[in-house]
Amino acid sequence: MDFPGRVRFPVAPGPAFQSRLNGAPQRRASHGRIPSFFYRVLLGLALSAFTLSASADTSPELRDWIRTHPAVRFAPEQDYGPFIFADADGSIGGLSWEFLELVVKRSGLDLRVLPAAPLQDILVLSRQREADLVSSLRPTPERARYLSFTSPYVSVPAVLVVRDGREDSEALADFVRRRVAVGTGYAVESFVRERHPGVSWVGVANDAAGLRQLVSGSVEGVVADAASVRFAMAREQMTGLRIAGPVGFDYQLCFAYRSDWPALGRILEAGLLKISAHERRGLYERWVAPYDPSARDTRHVWTERIAFAVLLMAALLATVGVMARNRRGAP
Repeated sequence: MDFPGRVRFPVAPGPAFQSRLNGAPQRRASHGRIPSFFYRVLLGLALSAFTLSASADTSPELRDWIRTHPAVRFAPEQDYGPFIFADADGSIGGLSWEFLELVVKRSGLDLRVLPAAPLQDILVLSRQREADLVSSLRPTPERARYLSFTSPYVSVPAVLVVRDGREDSEALADFVRRRVAVGTGYAVESFVRERHPGVSWVGVANDAAGLRQLVSGSVEGVVADAASVRFAMAREQMTGLRIAGPVGFDYQLCFAYRSDWPALGRILEAGLLKISAHERRGLYERWVAPYDPSARDTRHVWTERIAFAVLLMAALLATVGVMARNRRGAP
């Protein structure tokens, strides 16, 4: 059952978002079709596991919570495509946003969308209880002081990106005393700084900013999640870059909500479980599908490997979610 959820903006949304909200089909830049047999098998496994959970419902208690609480303030990140980002007209888009749209529709949440901002600003708002809900976050001990997290809805590896033609730059161990960009406040930042203290780390506002610095020559490498790298390179038509390989860190992205509102977490979990296999297939294929192999250089084999890893993790996360819910019992 769907409930009359609402999404409210501080300013009028642009036409691109408004048509999305009204259910109109969208034209998006192609991310390539997927001929890979293994990709389709993994996607099927993930969707099958999610479908087993799809009978979740929002209990009368949680519906009462929705009725008696003010609009939930959602703080979207400004430039973290393909997960969450703001277009030039202020419209919000991305995989996480489309998941959230469906959760609002399924649960009846009254959502107020705050202006898009950099992650660091969003975390400050969350600590001060001026934002109630954030998307596309990985749990960390620091964030857990004031936020709680849903189950992950996608997992993506963090990778090292370098300029093409630099065969001496395949791993972070090769970058001692060399400048490498990483997102300030991103979960991977503390991981790489701790494990590779000899690298001259350069904090940047987001992954796209780091890639721009790599193109300009200001840095010699960038650490970012693989899906964001592909999205930024396609949107800004960046060339001359390649993925050297993973750095040993995975982004298991969740919705994060204020820790003193546990009911909101239960509502979000129930809403995620009610997203159909067909809807999930469309989201994953649109936002995290690999490039067409015929359109890439054979040196860029990490594109296919990363897509394989993303879908493998999606299948595993879905299965774990089903097992956990079965232990708790149906709501």
